[in-house]
Amino acid sequence: MADTMRNGAARTVFDVRVYGNAPADFRALAYFYPDAMAKAVRYTAYKAQYLLKAEMLQRIPGGRKIDDISQIQKWRVLDAFNRANYVTDRYGRKVRDASGHSIRRYSYWRRGRHTNLPFYMNAFISKGRGLAYRMNGTNWPIGGKLAQLITYRHRKGSLTATVGWDRFTKGVAAARMAMLWQKGQTRIVTPDMRRFFALAGVLLSKHKTHIIQPARPVIRYFFEGRKKWMAKMMWEKMHEKVNEAAAKTMRMNAHKLVRGGFL
Repeated sequence: MADTMRNGAARTVFDVRVYGNAPADFRALAYFYPDAMAKAVRYTAYKAQYLLKAEMLQRIPGGRKIDDISQIQKWRVLDAFNRANYVTDRYGRKVRDASGHSIRRYSYWRRGRHTNLPFYMNAFISKGRGLAYRMNGTNWPIGGKLAQLITYRHRKGSLTATVGWDRFTKGVAAARMAMLWQKGQTRIVTPDMRRFFALAGVLLSKHKTHIIQPARPVIRYFFEGRKKWMAKMMWEKMHEKVNEAAAKTMRMNAHKLVRGGFL
């Protein structure tokens, strides 16, 4: 029913289509009724994208549990600090200096003239309150923004639809972000990173040397857990569209016979 997924270990999309190992009757219907099969493929992909979004937000893609995100990620502490740290004009656009770089209110880099910085400001993480210094925000679920970018792509008349973070519809940046988020990574805590966290109101322990983001293979889990569900949905929709096409053909033939005086 569905093709193997693409993009390596951290896959960002999967294909919904009639594959070579599909049952013979399924392939025969796809051959004789390509329009009905195209509609069934599109309908299945449309339903699959919404189920994928819902299960990702519930942390159970394909019925398999994935690791939750940290409180820092839920309250978007670092994102909020970055937004508050950049100097913007009255329209919310970043102000740039003569060299074209965005101007920050506070710099967390050790190099250059920024040496005396207001470290350890009164920033805090609290449920219902601010994300960072003088900031209020929203509690985001796991992968909230990434879940909004899940979509499907189907060209009219095509027998293949793509579900997931498709780079042709949501851009290369979204696909790359989803790949890294699913793959997971381990980052070394550098002095500059420690200063950045401190400015955002998050004090890292001196014993913390690495920040580990676990792998969350959402696409693979969903595909493996829901491929039978998608095959059943496509089969039912295919029969529905074939019956509609057959009924329409019978009505047209009956109309021709009446007009020809045979009935």
